[in-house]
Amino acid sequence: MKLQWILLLGACVVVRAANPPPGYNRFVRIHTQTRMVTQDCSRVMRRLQLNEPGTQNCKYTNTFIVTNPILEQVEAVCINAGTRDFAARDIFTSTQRFSLITCRLSSGTQHPDCVYDGTASTRRIRVSCERDLQNRRILWPTHYEGDVV
Repeated sequence: MKLQWILLLGACVVVRAANPPPGYNRFVRIHTQTRMVTQDCSRVMRRLQLNEPGTQNCKYTNTFIVTNPILEQVEAVCINAGTRDFAARDIFTSTQRFSLITCRLSSGTQHPDCVYDGTASTRRIRVSCERDLQNRRILWPTHYEGDVV
């Protein structure tokens, strides 16, 4: 019992010690959802205020990784669940497939009047990864590069 508490406490310390780069939180906010279906696209895009950078123009497309139940599977692509693209050293392709919802603009030009249609798929993801700010051996996903069959 005592050993279990020590291991649990050690795991908590490791999680708290992580210091992801600034792009990680943005990646999680705009590319992951714990529960989502194709009919949610307009609502989610509006709630997150996903526009073209620096404008109120509707963003044409955005892909969400449905991370139910755990986000750690996406994070692991940068560590041990992905293969490095040697042409672009910081890009990794997942070895497993993820449930994706791709939202594409169907009508509207400016926020909040953007209407989106969603498409569901199951594909491998490609992400850019950056090093942890404290532990340079840890990599974090910071940009969604696309997906592959």
